[in-house]
Amino acid sequence: MATAYLDESKDGQEKRTFVLAGYFGRDENWELLWTKWARLLKTFAIPEFHASDCEKGSKRFFGMSEKRRAAIQREFIRLLSGSESGLFGHLSAIQLEPYIRLRPRFKKARKIPRGLAISGSLDDPYYLGLQIAVERIARRVDALALPPEEKIEFIFDESALGGRVPALFDSIKNAKNLGAWTSRLGGVQLRSSAECLPLQAADLWAYEAFRFSEQRFAGEATKQRWQYTALERSVDWNSSSYFDETGLLKVLEVFEGSGATDQNLSGNAVQC
Repeated sequence: MATAYLDESKDGQEKRTFVLAGYFGRDENWELLWTKWARLLKTFAIPEFHASDCEKGSKRFFGMSEKRRAAIQREFIRLLSGSESGLFGHLSAIQLEPYIRLRPRFKKARKIPRGLAISGSLDDPYYLGLQIAVERIARRVDALALPPEEKIEFIFDESALGGRVPALFDSIKNAKNLGAWTSRLGGVQLRSSAECLPLQAADLWAYEAFRFSEQRFAGEATKQRWQYTALERSVDWNSSSYFDETGLLKVLEVFEGSGATDQNLSGNAVQC
């Protein structure tokens, strides 16, 4: 069995950049990471590692020196930055400025299919990021060397938008026109990062991926932080993508032409 753990990251005003990022890998690799991660939490006497809190010195990291916080970051990053972890990083980034302008069209075109337990629009960028991540990771089963019968489970950090996640996931999983990769989809869950340690790893990469993606979308020279440089070593760039205005317009063409959620999306992205 394999599992993908994913978390979101966005700017405070939700006007510039949205990122859904995390890791996927075989469950035996996750179990090993869980053990090592829990050991570090105990060593540093913190109940949870949250990347932005450590960076800013807030909450559990309040009062710690910058040097101390950097040392803690390095230890957690070390668990994810090498190939020996057996885990693959994923990144799906959406440029929000054009998305906001196009959102009325997304709202009209993106709805949960009829016949499911709940209904409503899927116009929030969170749902687009989720669908992109599910598709691209499921298409990368070759990287995991999974036997044909094994599935990929998806676990997302809890979100206020989580109520529609199972319905969207089921609509993708049961689609008839998406291709053989949908047979690889297992189940989906929403969990708390305080209880599910692999989501803390997803949060760490999502935080760094967001900072880098924001610079990229802004057209600025991307200044790679040491944290990003270390973490990108384990990223599977074949499963990762950026959606700028051009990519979003192509996605809209797909949805507006079909009126359904079950359409392949990943080919419309800007490759990383």
